[in-house]
Amino acid sequence: MYGTNFSEARLFKADFAHSNCQKANFIEADLTGTNLRHSNLASANLSNLDLTHTVLRGVNFLGCKMRNVNLEGHPLSGIMFAGADLTGANLSNANLIEANLASTDLTKTNLSNTLLMRAFLEEANLTNANLTGADLTDTRMPGACLEGAIMDNVIGQDQEPEIVM
Repeated sequence: MYGTNFSEARLFKADFAHSNCQKANFIEADLTGTNLRHSNLASANLSNLDLTHTVLRGVNFLGCKMRNVNLEGHPLSGIMFAGADLTGANLSNANLIEANLASTDLTKTNLSNTLLMRAFLEEANLTNANLTGADLTDTRMPGACLEGAIMDNVIGQDQEPEIVM
């Protein structure tokens, strides 16, 4: 399924478990109830999708284009997002414990009340992101850009993170 164009496809409750969907295009596809468990979606395009009712355990999102994707409340602990574009995404109330978000673009992303404990955000772009109430306990953020980020009621930060401009 490498590079397959699934744009506008109705993939309701499809089983893509353990699939190689690298560079696939899922623009405007219906993935409601779809099982993507342990799939490789590296460099795939999942922009503008509602993924709240998909199974994503163990998925590789390395370098994915996921602009404006809805992952609200999703269990995403340990997931690889390094280098992904999550601009404008909704990750509120998600579980991103130990997720790899290195070099990820999280500009204007909603991360409110998200669990980010022990997550890796080195060189991540969090410009204008909403981190209200997020748990950043033991989160590693060297070189992360937090310009304009909303950091109200953040948990687990003993000191203000370094802001890179």
